[in-house]
Amino acid sequence: LAEILDLDAMTFLKKSVKRRRKKIK
Repeated sequence: LAEILDLDAMTFLKKSVKRRRKKIK
């Protein structure tokens, strides 16, 4: 379960980072 949550968190963080970069630009 920990590994699955970790992967889910990573994908979520990556998506949020992309959204933030788009907002900044």
